[in-house]
Amino acid sequence: MCFRRNFVYASVLLGLALNGSSQTEIRVQGCGLVVDALRAPLSEGFHARYSDIELFWDEAVSATVFTSLFAGAIDFGVASRRMRPDEIELAGRLGLDLRELILGLDGIAVIVHPTNDVESLSLERLDAFYRGGMASWLGAGGPDAPVRLVSAAESSGIHTVFKELVLGDPDAKFRSDTEYFPSSEEILARVASEPGAIGFVSMISERSRVRSVPIALESEDPVLPSHTTVSDATYPLRYPVHLYTVAEPEPDGVRRRFLRFLYLHEGAALVAEAGFVPIQSFGAAYRSPGASPRVRVSMTRIGFGFRGNRLDAQARQDLLEIANRLAGTEDGVWITGHEEPTEARADLAFERARTIAGFLEVQNVEVSRIRLDTRGSFEPIASNAELEGRRMNRRAEVWILPH
Repeated sequence: MCFRRNFVYASVLLGLALNGSSQTEIRVQGCGLVVDALRAPLSEGFHARYSDIELFWDEAVSATVFTSLFAGAIDFGVASRRMRPDEIELAGRLGLDLRELILGLDGIAVIVHPTNDVESLSLERLDAFYRGGMASWLGAGGPDAPVRLVSAAESSGIHTVFKELVLGDPDAKFRSDTEYFPSSEEILARVASEPGAIGFVSMISERSRVRSVPIALESEDPVLPSHTTVSDATYPLRYPVHLYTVAEPEPDGVRRRFLRFLYLHEGAALVAEAGFVPIQSFGAAYRSPGASPRVRVSMTRIGFGFRGNRLDAQARQDLLEIANRLAGTEDGVWITGHEEPTEARADLAFERARTIAGFLEVQNVEVSRIRLDTRGSFEPIASNAELEGRRMNRRAEVWILPH
């Protein structure tokens, strides 16, 4: 449901690549609605942290996204659907070491004309509508009117996802008179203008002109899509928005910086602001397409005493486990130091991160695999108004980034 447009979000170039990396731009391509939602917040946030790297955005349907990624024309591809087996096979023949991540979760909103008073729909009713087994709203508790089917373009990711979730088969055929539109805006306009119409769009779409219908599973109450119902899986039409890239050989290349921004820095919060349900960094799947999600980004919190940077027995045990996990891998380590406001000791957050790095180095974790960062007291995980909250904020976070 995307039509192609080109965008650039300009950033200030400093003229120098960081740490010797020669690439100073990142190209991202994805469905128009997703790109529209993510372009400004992610670009602004990324530019604030990496001002010498420029982000370019382009809109395209999922099939085009994968073609562009295979051709090396983009660095990241955003898709509502997963890569198909034939696409994975082609990437293998091209010698590409692809990586698949989950950027966030979305929900499919089923929409009807605002005058349609159908209370709810089951997946079985939706299946019957779109396959052609039910042609009138009357049998579903709606008006005495024919069902007019509206769909996203067949080349779009959300079209494939809808078929998988509702019809159980991505290759299933819709009723022959189904109307197809390339964008969410056109789908919304068509449903808003036809009393008997039914369609589906992303839940982040602006839907004031239409009515969203609650969806019911067997023996469960009907549910509308929202952050809460998608997050807790009570809404059945939920799906991951995928992020694809090619593995980068440079340990501090621009693609890895973009991933760190997405999963270790402000990225998750900005994805949520855009309307998606963010994946928490420590649970973000990171794997080769077609593989099981065995490898995950993980995070361990290490606590410290007031104004201190010494490791207690529990911290040492936790870090030994991390070192053992890192043995025999090429995974990277990202250590962020934190403090709470009453500690008021210069460079304390960084010293905490550096203490952990020193311990890991003694355990034979190569320094080249370790990155240090400091957040000061700007990212508390608990209220600093309470003693227990301040204790929790005296910490460092150790992230393992799969190679």
